[in-house]
Amino acid sequence: MAGPRPNAGFTLVERLVTLVLGGMLMGLASSVITSHLRTTQKQSELQRMRDHWGRINFFLETEIREGQSLGTEQGEGICADKSRVLTITVPNPAAPGSPGRILYYNNGVDLWRCGPSVNRDGTLDFANQTDGIHVENASLSLPSGFTGPTDTTTYTVTLRSWDGGSLFTFEESSSARTSIRSF
Repeated sequence: MAGPRPNAGFTLVERLVTLVLGGMLMGLASSVITSHLRTTQKQSELQRMRDHWGRINFFLETEIREGQSLGTEQGEGICADKSRVLTITVPNPAAPGSPGRILYYNNGVDLWRCGPSVNRDGTLDFANQTDGIHVENASLSLPSGFTGPTDTTTYTVTLRSWDGGSLFTFEESSSARTSIRSF
């Protein structure tokens, strides 16, 4: 009869079983952590896009409210040849009766704005026309059949982002109304 061995350690089999169980637990824990990180990243991206939408919507709503009418009319000057999605006819205080136009158009995957530049105080500078990117990876769309002129419309902005190699889109609609009613 053999008694307990003094200072006996774990056997090789016990060590291997412990190592396998520990490896399985680590694998499970890492997959849970990875899944949580991906979910958190997507939620952060969605919140970032909602914030971005809020800024875009505020800018569009402000310009539309300042307008006299909405439509798809052709612009003037450097904006004349743009493939417009939305045209906002705005009053020009320096030349009453001679309104200007702000055009929004999609150029590739970006939303562009063409028309009077915006001064630091938020007023329009009709002496300086600008044509440039308004929002990267965004597009503007209006209901099919929209031509105007009208004082209200619903528009949709679609934002796109690359999230871990896959395309992530956020689309939101808003109704806008001009505040000056003169056609």
